[in-house]
Amino acid sequence: MAKLADKPFRARPERYWMNIDGAQHTYSRPGVLEKADGTEEPAIIIFRDRYVLSVLPIEDAIRLSNEIIDATERPAI
Repeated sequence: MAKLADKPFRARPERYWMNIDGAQHTYSRPGVLEKADGTEEPAIIIFRDRYVLSVLPIEDAIRLSNEIIDATERPAI
């Protein structure tokens, strides 16, 4: 049985232009992650248009950026 990582995700063709447009409007900025105890830590905020998609602690932002780079170096097709 193939692992999930071995089987590439396939975006549906009817969503092609929505995906392209969304990618062009996705960006990141530095931010602050406020903890429940009132302390803060640096974070990366990922936006699409002006909407927050994700707030990532720095360690996870670095992990994700490395995974993105790895994926571009070994495309699924």
